[in-house]
Amino acid sequence: MDTTKSEWLIKACTVLGTIASVVGVAVVFVADTGKAAVALLCVILFLSAVSLHAIFFLRRFLRAKYPTDYLKLSSFITFEAMDDNHSRYDEYRFIQSKRPILTEVQWRFKWTGSKTPKISSTLQNCNGKVSLNANGFDIARMQLKRPLRFNESTMLHFHADMDDVERNAKPMVFQKVSEPIDVINFKVVLRNKTSNPNARLIRKSMVSSTDEVLETVPFDTDTKSYQHTLPNPEVGYFYRLEWDE
Repeated sequence: MDTTKSEWLIKACTVLGTIASVVGVAVVFVADTGKAAVALLCVILFLSAVSLHAIFFLRRFLRAKYPTDYLKLSSFITFEAMDDNHSRYDEYRFIQSKRPILTEVQWRFKWTGSKTPKISSTLQNCNGKVSLNANGFDIARMQLKRPLRFNESTMLHFHADMDDVERNAKPMVFQKVSEPIDVINFKVVLRNKTSNPNARLIRKSMVSSTDEVLETVPFDTDTKSYQHTLPNPEVGYFYRLEWDE
């Protein structure tokens, strides 16, 4: 069953509901009041059951076709080291909803430092709380300011202030690609550096532990940064930009 069929089913239920309402009103005026009320109630209950079943079926169908709540269409990542211990991370992510109504996003990330980062967003409401899921990833919940219907799009923003005094964090940023995405842009700013060796763009399959170096990225001494744009990356890999401390 495709989206067109799902929309047709919902519209059909809406039309049936309207017809039943009109018929019910007519029955009340032309028939015995008690019998008409019972008949109208039965019709309403029947249509309610059909509508609920259609909604349940649609939600189950969407979850089977789209395991995640939304598709990532593009991602723009900036990591900025202010000094040897303090840094910040920003990611803007353009998404498309794959739920009938999407009100909340669970942002999954992986921080390798020892102190929990401070999470915020300029575009969504975020309470800053971080939890750990079953796969060992950190999770931050963000409430959308406007609910998204199926196939509607919006821009998400995730910001993290990080303190790595114990120097446990790994010098890298990464992105998981489990569905097609138009572009990933990595930018790493090292304000505490005047020069640095080339960074490495690496990918690792989701079903193996073997790293594959795709290319090296030079350090721009004028902007004190690495920057790389990855268009249409192959699905089924973790992509990461890794540099020397």
